[in-house]
Amino acid sequence: MRRKILIVLGLLSIFLGGYLKYLSRNEKDFIYVLPRIKNTEVLDRDIGKYSLLNTEGETLSNPKKNFLNGKIFLDVPNGNYILKAEFDDETKSINIAKNNEMELVRVNLQGDAFSKKQEIFLNLITLTLIGLNLCIFLGFRKKLKRDKILYGLFGLLLLKLIFSFRGNFQTNILIFSEFLVTRGLGFFIIFYMMDKLIDKRKKIAKFLIYIGMALVFLYNFLFAVAIFSPQIYVYLLDNQFTLLKLATSTRKIIDLTRIIFLMIIYIFISRRKHMTLKNWILWSIVGFGYFILEFFHNIFPKTLKLYYFIELIEFMWIYWGLCFYQLRLYTKNLTRIVRYILGLTLAYASLFYFKTLAEPFVIIATIFILDIYTLVIDKLLSQKDEILDKTYNKLSLVQNKKQFKIQLEKEIKKHIKIKSVKVKLFIEPEEYKEFILDGGDEDLYIDGSRIKNKEYTCAFRIEFSGNPYIGLILIEETNTTISYEEYNYMINLSKKIANIASKVRLNSLYEELSFDD
Repeated sequence: MRRKILIVLGLLSIFLGGYLKYLSRNEKDFIYVLPRIKNTEVLDRDIGKYSLLNTEGETLSNPKKNFLNGKIFLDVPNGNYILKAEFDDETKSINIAKNNEMELVRVNLQGDAFSKKQEIFLNLITLTLIGLNLCIFLGFRKKLKRDKILYGLFGLLLLKLIFSFRGNFQTNILIFSEFLVTRGLGFFIIFYMMDKLIDKRKKIAKFLIYIGMALVFLYNFLFAVAIFSPQIYVYLLDNQFTLLKLATSTRKIIDLTRIIFLMIIYIFISRRKHMTLKNWILWSIVGFGYFILEFFHNIFPKTLKLYYFIELIEFMWIYWGLCFYQLRLYTKNLTRIVRYILGLTLAYASLFYFKTLAEPFVIIATIFILDIYTLVIDKLLSQKDEILDKTYNKLSLVQNKKQFKIQLEKEIKKHIKIKSVKVKLFIEPEEYKEFILDGGDEDLYIDGSRIKNKEYTCAFRIEFSGNPYIGLILIEETNTTISYEEYNYMINLSKKIANIASKVRLNSLYEELSFDD
């Protein structure tokens, strides 16, 4: 259904774009100015000041409006002009010979000059991020294949990273492609979160999300056609100014990442009653990091050159957060490396952009934050050994299969919040096929799609000494899936009790053989 909606929206956008192009065919006599500034997004505002002068140096009073990240001067007949551009402490004057109905002026504004070494350093940061994301993806590729949508979204994230290389090679096609990739990634993530993380019965919440997405789609469509054809933008200024004003005002309030941020808050609040106070506090600390990224523009309004970089980090945060949460991808060493590399990247980027006495503070603060987050995430995602040891000690006293099942089910219910649990021990090698479908045994966790009895939503294998199925723990979850902490408890429990399960299984087998004799 969603695919059909996207196809219809795509076709409708092409049709409306073509129609607007036809309506705007007679628009002329304007000059549009686009600054070429490294590390700025095409829709960033207030990038420089621009004025149009005649050849005598007198400022002209032609109407001017914001246009993407530059300006557009209207009612400008053919002739010779001077464009004055100011950015940071840099001022440029450019002679313009307007001989066409519309004239594009590209202005190279850099503010602080970039040396060759700084250019190399900037692109090395991007290359490091690409390598980092590829390493994570390749490390979890088999598990990511369980979710085709998240698996496919990595392609868009990778394109977003590739487009973040900055230099003097940017063209309108690259700018437009980057624009579409970023918006596509945002829309697909929102659709995914609606399907997987928001209850289908919450119709009001979904309706509000659709309203927000419609507004975002409207202004993104208008700005996309403006990139494609400035004539359309001039036509809208003359004939649909209210619509254009609405789109511009909407963008200041809401965008795709803002919708995702609000969805995360809603999901967090709706699941509050299923969380312990400790987990609520820990998740709040993690969420605060995302809050800083989302409102970075508002907190640090003068750090224009970091906006694009922060948006890139924000999409990485969202994507891998969904992967870790939905697919329960967690390797302690790998995620710790990720956090430190991202932190160092932000620290180096801060040094690169700010170049002030605050640099040492940025480094120290970043490392300090990394240490806190390492501690918080370890506390949040790891399971204490003493809990497993107590469970193990109780089970080690069990001698027969019935007692083992009863005691293990009792321990599991004590430590995780679920509706029901069923423990199975298998004597025959193929006995497990009565309960689950074959689908790969690289993970102890088994999702509900492989379980034959649909009463249960997930399961955990018990393996021992090369036998992948000596037992199975079937779980019926509540309205919410088990948490990371509970997931790790079950994984570690399955590993720890494997030798006891094998012993009980052999005892049961000997009893059956003795009975037959």
